[in-house]
Amino acid sequence: MRRWMAFHCLIVEKAVVNKEFHDGDFDLARRKHFTMLLTNKMKRCMTRHTGRDHVFRVWVDPIASRYSKADEVVEIISASTLRKELPGRRVDVKVSTWDSHDADAIQVCDLLLGACVSAWNAKGSSPRREAVQKRVAECLGWEHLRWDTYRTERKFNIWMFHDPVRDQRKATSQKVTLKHGATSA
Repeated sequence: MRRWMAFHCLIVEKAVVNKEFHDGDFDLARRKHFTMLLTNKMKRCMTRHTGRDHVFRVWVDPIASRYSKADEVVEIISASTLRKELPGRRVDVKVSTWDSHDADAIQVCDLLLGACVSAWNAKGSSPRREAVQKRVAECLGWEHLRWDTYRTERKFNIWMFHDPVRDQRKATSQKVTLKHGATSA
């Protein structure tokens, strides 16, 4: 078994969410987008690495939702979708909620996600937050974090959701050239 981490985030502006597809509910939309992101990433991994059993362990901060079992729903829907779309493939999906104070890996993700989101929010940031943004961008071989990555990026992936109907894409995709470690293929 090969152990390594990857960071993947989805940035969605509320203004581009069509609530009609989600019973008029931003909470439901957010849970759907999160589930689709995870399922898509797992499917790409399974398609890329055929002939393997796949075990996915996803640790999340408590999911901001009025539905208390949002993590269980993500797990069930992702596993079911993968089994349906890739019949005959063995997949084990577990989504666990952890307080970030108890999990170093989630704290790292919080730091990276905070840097990406604050860069996209373009609001006045603290000098510390701007320093983190600059350092993360530098490690990716970028000038700033207001880009997204190509969808094939495996180690560090930022996807800026856009409305395909309006086709108002705000992000320009950039190649990641990792400063530390091998460049993703």
